[in-house]
Amino acid sequence: APCDGNCLAHGIDLGDGHNTLVVDGAVTHAAITGGNDGNDISIHGALDGHITLGDGADHVDLGTMQGGAVDLGAGDDTMTLHGFTGGLLDGGAGDDTLILTLDGLGGNHAFESGGAFSGLFEEGAVKGFENLVLDMTGDSEDSLDMGALLSSLKGLGGGEDLTVRITGDANDHVDTKTLTDAGWTCQDNGDGTSHWTSADEATLTIIIQNGL
Repeated sequence: APCDGNCLAHGIDLGDGHNTLVVDGAVTHAAITGGNDGNDISIHGALDGHITLGDGADHVDLGTMQGGAVDLGAGDDTMTLHGFTGGLLDGGAGDDTLILTLDGLGGNHAFESGGAFSGLFEEGAVKGFENLVLDMTGDSEDSLDMGALLSSLKGLGGGEDLTVRITGDANDHVDTKTLTDAGWTCQDNGDGTSHWTSADEATLTIIIQNGL
């Protein structure tokens, strides 16, 4: 059901069953809870509240996470973020994926102070995700330097296995010189991507779309 944000002033319980909630605006100081059959939640504006979901494959799309907490619960869940300046994200149990949309956000600058994802790599902000997608797809020309991101990515995994996938268009670029200099090995997957691994970073795998 669509919602302009005002309907969430006191929170909403979606209950069990497969539910869809679309909020065409921001959600502040409110709680959204969902049951165990998978939920599709899209908030076009900012979230400064709480989302707590149960079992099942949930899909959550947030404009900007500004505060509060999101707990996706058990199941193979997917969260798409267009900005993050504060709050807590927990993928919960299962094989969970966090997608960051980076088109036009200045590459690495998106993760620096004042950037669209400036609070993402703060300790404890994100946990419970086994997959991270950095998506530069779009009209803008974007560039990522793996050297500047590597330490943050290692911390994001929290010692657990983490696969980072980087996608984009022909006008986007990924600088992998730091990986090469540090002894990472690259192998073509035969599907338009290559994966990078290092014996020193056994829990981290980086998959980069060929041609970037």
